[in-house]
Amino acid sequence: MILLRPQFRAKKAGFDGIELHSAHGYLLNQFFSPLSNKRKDCYNGITIEGRIRLHLEIIASLRDALGSNYPLAIRLGACDYMEGGTLISDSVAAAIEFEKAGIDLLDISGGFCSYQNPDSQEPGYFSECSKAIKNAVSIPVMLTGGIKDIQSAEALLKQQKADMIGVGRPMLKDAQWALTAISNYHKTR
Repeated sequence: MILLRPQFRAKKAGFDGIELHSAHGYLLNQFFSPLSNKRKDCYNGITIEGRIRLHLEIIASLRDALGSNYPLAIRLGACDYMEGGTLISDSVAAAIEFEKAGIDLLDISGGFCSYQNPDSQEPGYFSECSKAIKNAVSIPVMLTGGIKDIQSAEALLKQQKADMIGVGRPMLKDAQWALTAISNYHKTR
């Protein structure tokens, strides 16, 4: 079991919540993906239980340190889009276990394929993953990936591909993106 300080720094500093990063080939994603997890012990890359064991231990330690009311999310690389990699069905099974363990929000992105889906360039290109996961859990599911305008975000929400939309790169380019998008959206209604 991983031990954390009882006074968790992010909470103490006033952050609204914490997101674990298990996507884009980072450490937790390396445990989750059978492309990189070649272990043979209890953290093995053969079973979902082994692949998410470290995640569940971290979630339990965070819940211990933060309490049950502090928001805890996980960004999940839901599909590697590579032969032998993580499948959507793997992520559905993992998401169910993460919800049971105390995760409050699932943020769906790519695994070893990084930030893009090689099979789609449409806005919300991980939407097949987010929709499958959304249908399996009761906690909110956020979709990221190629969403650059509010019309695309609204369409994905109406199609029930996710409960929330994550927008990154457009906001990095323009810190006022959200205000402009909302203003333009209200002008068209």
